[in-house]
Amino acid sequence: MSINVAQPSAGQPGWGLIFLLGVALNIVAGFLNWHAVLHGTLSDPDSYMRLERIWQGIQAGHLTNMVARDDSGAGVLVEWSRLLDALLLVMAAPLAPWLGWKSALFVAGVAFGPIAVGLLGLSIAFAAAPFAGRKFLLLAPIAAVLMPALANYALPGVVTHHVILLVPIAFCAGCLVRARAGASHPAWLAGAAGGIAIWITPETMPFILLLFGGFFLVWLGNQAAPIGVVGRAFALMLLAACLLDPPHGGWLTPEIDRLSIVYVALGVDVALLTWALGRIGPRPIAAIPLGGLCILAWLALFPKVALGPFGLMSPADAKRFFGPIIEMQPIQSWPMAVEFLLPGVVALIYAGLSWQRRKHWIWLYTMAALIFALVLALRFARFSPFSSLMAAGLLPVMLTDITSALGEDTLGAMLSRIALVALMVVAPRLAVFVPAGHPSPANHLTPCDLNLFSKNLAPYAGYIVLADVNDTPELLWRTNIITVGSLYQNGIAGFLRLRAAWRAPAGTQIPPAFRATHAQLVLVCPAAGHSLLVQGAPDDSLLDSILAGHPPPWLKRVEPPTPGGYDLYRVAGG
Repeated sequence: MSINVAQPSAGQPGWGLIFLLGVALNIVAGFLNWHAVLHGTLSDPDSYMRLERIWQGIQAGHLTNMVARDDSGAGVLVEWSRLLDALLLVMAAPLAPWLGWKSALFVAGVAFGPIAVGLLGLSIAFAAAPFAGRKFLLLAPIAAVLMPALANYALPGVVTHHVILLVPIAFCAGCLVRARAGASHPAWLAGAAGGIAIWITPETMPFILLLFGGFFLVWLGNQAAPIGVVGRAFALMLLAACLLDPPHGGWLTPEIDRLSIVYVALGVDVALLTWALGRIGPRPIAAIPLGGLCILAWLALFPKVALGPFGLMSPADAKRFFGPIIEMQPIQSWPMAVEFLLPGVVALIYAGLSWQRRKHWIWLYTMAALIFALVLALRFARFSPFSSLMAAGLLPVMLTDITSALGEDTLGAMLSRIALVALMVVAPRLAVFVPAGHPSPANHLTPCDLNLFSKNLAPYAGYIVLADVNDTPELLWRTNIITVGSLYQNGIAGFLRLRAAWRAPAGTQIPPAFRATHAQLVLVCPAAGHSLLVQGAPDDSLLDSILAGHPPPWLKRVEPPTPGGYDLYRVAGG
């Protein structure tokens, strides 16, 4: 599969240097956040919930999917993969004898962010290396650190899978490129990487299938490409991962938001398809319909997969649940579009120009993949990292192409390269500072500080507290109180009770929606401002009344005010 770009310079790139550059740049780029992190504060709710789930697993003697003390004491099922939990546990283990497990987990979580960014830069460079000049591969870690769609999930103190999930996607792409001539070793690695990506989170699945689809098209023109090896490795990895890390309900429980029998079936489907293709041979008239039928058959077995996260609940509940989640909102302004979409748009234009010049199908396929990723990001800002990942992978190739195209015009080549980097990396970065609401983990932070305030909740261990939904994970991590609800799909019932309680009219009597939470305490950050939880609710909603300085008579403020900025109220008779 030749895409006719300039030949990369000879010699192996310095993989260790690329990794360390990504780590170092991430540490430096996050300088504004390090003070808070080093004083014990993480950057988003999911980070606290991840560490709390591991901590509860340590106390239980095994990694768990359940997080106790949420949902008014019933606990909440957080169906994340336990692969990242296990990795953080391994990182924390050497520190535990000296720091204790809880502090060791915090240190491991903080260290994980820069390591994940370093691995991302390394995997992007690995994917681009066959087509890019060696010196331009250093742009991969720079893009990973500075492109906002990637950087917003790589802030210090973010302990989530949002960055690390991109690593196996880029690595899979690099392995498939190296396997195209018939090498079986990278084909095995590509299939395994695809399985690991889905193990981390199934939201990677469309992009892994896009990569496999591209390799299928390569195989149609070159039967030496070991497509069967990729299919077998993919299926085996998914099967092994599901056996090691089954859903909470057991191995045969179909779950679409985490690794389960649903995705094991996909692996088997892909393996059987590639076996059948090996028997049919590279005949497009038969092979392409067969591939489409196999994917449609899998979707027919598990139709909710096609709905993504909206397949987990009713449309009405989905509207209420995803409404407060900033990352699940569409791109709503030009600054946001520049920040999150511009790198992908530039990459799309380059792919279009490359198709015009070279007439190779790979560029049409790249355009289709970029359009899919951009449309997905336009609808849900949360998915913008995927188009930026593709753009970051193409950036070293584009720089190499510019250098080759301009030949001896060194000044023109240099200016063109600077302009390209400015357009794809610098301009999106500058757009962060243009006033416009945009999703980022930092947006979850409130003006109040639970790190300072949490000690005031020590006397209330075992009490149920109604608080902002974004405060739930940190409250669970720092205290022994019980929370009402959180923003996790399997905890939709607790979230809806929390939402209804905040939206209920304050009144002189305790409203039924509040009683349903069994809350004995109410915790409010008065400086937080209007919440999406009460958007469209009457002006006398419980939350708005408290924020306006008019709490209902059945709430008694716990005095005196304490550091941290929160107001704590006790329910009369509670």
